[in-house]
Amino acid sequence: MIQTLRFGPITMRAALPADRPYVIAGPRMYAIGMMSGAPPRVGDEHLIGEMGGLWAHPIKALNAWRFTVDVSGGSEEIDSFEGAFWKVTRTRRAGGLRIAETEWVAEDEPVLFVEIDVVNTSNEAVVAQAAFDATPCLTPCWMSPMLDGDDTVTCDSRSIRAADALHPEWGVAVLADGDLAQTLRLAPGEAFRLNVAVAAVLEGGPDAAEGLAVLLLRQREARRARKENAYLDVLNRGLATSGSHLRDAHLCALLNIKLLETVNVAGRYAIAGLPEYPNLFGADIAYSVPGLIAAGRADLALSALEALRDVALRQAGRVPHEVLPDGSTFHPGNTQETPQFVIAAHALWRAMASSDAIADAFYPACRAAVLNHLRAGFTWAASAYPDYPHGNAMIEREGMLALKLDSVCYTHRALRCLEEMARAWQARRPSLQVADDLGRIAAWAGAIEANFERDWWIEEAGFYADSLGYDGARRLDRHWTQIVPLETGLASPEHAVRVLDAVEAEWLNADGLPHTKDIEERVWTLPTGLLALVAARSGRPGLAERLLLNIATTLQSGQLGLFEELIPSGLCFAQLWSAALFAEILEEVNQMK
Repeated sequence: MIQTLRFGPITMRAALPADRPYVIAGPRMYAIGMMSGAPPRVGDEHLIGEMGGLWAHPIKALNAWRFTVDVSGGSEEIDSFEGAFWKVTRTRRAGGLRIAETEWVAEDEPVLFVEIDVVNTSNEAVVAQAAFDATPCLTPCWMSPMLDGDDTVTCDSRSIRAADALHPEWGVAVLADGDLAQTLRLAPGEAFRLNVAVAAVLEGGPDAAEGLAVLLLRQREARRARKENAYLDVLNRGLATSGSHLRDAHLCALLNIKLLETVNVAGRYAIAGLPEYPNLFGADIAYSVPGLIAAGRADLALSALEALRDVALRQAGRVPHEVLPDGSTFHPGNTQETPQFVIAAHALWRAMASSDAIADAFYPACRAAVLNHLRAGFTWAASAYPDYPHGNAMIEREGMLALKLDSVCYTHRALRCLEEMARAWQARRPSLQVADDLGRIAAWAGAIEANFERDWWIEEAGFYADSLGYDGARRLDRHWTQIVPLETGLASPEHAVRVLDAVEAEWLNADGLPHTKDIEERVWTLPTGLLALVAARSGRPGLAERLLLNIATTLQSGQLGLFEELIPSGLCFAQLWSAALFAEILEEVNQMK
C-alpha cells in the first residue's frame, strides 16, 4: 500500500503494509483505526487488543466502524492511505468503484466525522450494496474503578444509539445524512456522498449524544474549516532551520504535540503515548515540559503541571506516576518523579520570566514535594546515605539496589531549582519558614555535591554506579541513566567528559543509545534524546544532530509524520516525549549555531 502525508510544506511517501494503526484526535476524543479498514485490534499491555477504537475519555465509544461496498463479481483492494495530521483518507477500489473515506475529529467536541465518497470510474453502470456499520462499546478506561454495565443498542435507517445499563448518563450516537444501508446505482462517472457523525457524551445519555451529532452534522463544513485552521496555525511556529528535512521534522514535532493534547477528568495535558498510554504521566510530562515550551505550548505545559500538582498536594507532595482519565490515581509515583516535577515547574517559571503567578501556583507544591515527601516521606532511608532518596526510578528492572543514580541526580537538581524559587519567594514575601527552608535546601544539596563522586564513581570502570546499596555496594548495569549526571550537571567536569567519550565510542549503535549496553539493545527515543541534549550542551553539535536525525527516522516507520517510542519503530506509534525532546534539542542546536 502507498501511504502519503501531505500538510503544508510537509510531504512524505512510502510503501508500507496496510496493517498499521493510525490516529486522528481532538482534545475530547481520539480514534485509533487500521489503515486497512479492519477492526483495530491493538494493545499489548493494558486492554489487550482493545486499546484501539473510538475513545471519549474516560469511556470508550466504539470498538470499530466500517463502510462496506459489495459489488457482484468485484474484489476489493486498498489503493492508498493519506494523512494530514488532522484528518486521514483511505482509498480503495471495488468492481469499478473508487471509495474514499475521510475521517477527522472535531476540535472542541467529542465527535468523529466520516465523509464517504464513492465514484464509478468504469465505463459501465455499477450496482452495489453499501452500508456504514459501527460497533458501540460503552466501557470505562483501563483500570477504572467504574463498573461496566451491559450496553443497549438501537438502530433505525439513519442512526445507531447506545446506552449503558449502569451509567444512563453515558451515550453514543451514530448519525448519517442519508440511509446507513442502501443500494447504489451509479452510471459511469456518477458519484455518491454520505456524511456520518459519531458523538459520545458523559452526561445526558443517547438523547444528548444524538442532539450533538445532529448539531455538528449541520455545522460540518464550518467545523471542518475550524479543525484544519487549528493545525495550520501550528505551522507558523516552525523554526528557521538549515535543510528541509529538519524543518519538516520540527513541524511534525509541533503537530504531534497538537495531536496529543487532551482534556478529560484528569485535566488538560498531553497524552504520553498511543495506543497504550492515554493517561497523565509524571515523568513523561516532566521530560516534555522544556520541549512544550520550545514548541510554543507553555500553556499546555502549565495545565499539565497543574494537573500533576493537584494530585501531589493530595499525596503530601508525592508526584504521581500515572493518573487515569477518570481522575483516579493508578500509581502514586516513582521516586524520581517528584524531583522531576520540581525541575519542570522551575523550567516553566524561568520561561515565563520568573513570573510571580507561576511561583504562586507552584512553589508551595514544589516545597511540599521536596521538603515533605522526599525528605521525610516513605522514600527516605535511614542508612549510611541519609541524603539519597531510595525506591524505584526510571529503570524498571529487577535486581537493582535500593538507591538509584537518576533519583539522586534529579533530587540534587530539584534542590537547586527549589532554592532559586525560594529566594525569589523570600524577596517578595519574607518569612522565617522560607528562610529556614533555604538553609535546609542548601545543606542538603551541598551534602550531595560533597559526597556524590566518592559514593557513585567507579574508577576502574570509568562510569557511575547505576544503583547503590545501603551497605555501600555499587552495581553497574550500564543502563542509559548513566547520562543523567551529565544531564543534570552533577557529574564532575572530568568524569562527565570520560562518560560522554565512552558512551559515544562504545555504547551507541546505528539507531542511538541502547537501553542497557550489551543486554538490551533496543533504542528508546528518550535516552537518545537526553544524550543529544548533553551533547549539544557539551559543545558536540555533530553528535547532537546525528542523534536528532535518528529520532526523526521514526517519522517514516508507522503512520507517516508521527514520532514513535522506539527507534526506528516500535511500542507506542505516537509518543509525546519523542516529539517534545526533538523540539527542545533542535532549539539548543540552533542556539549553538
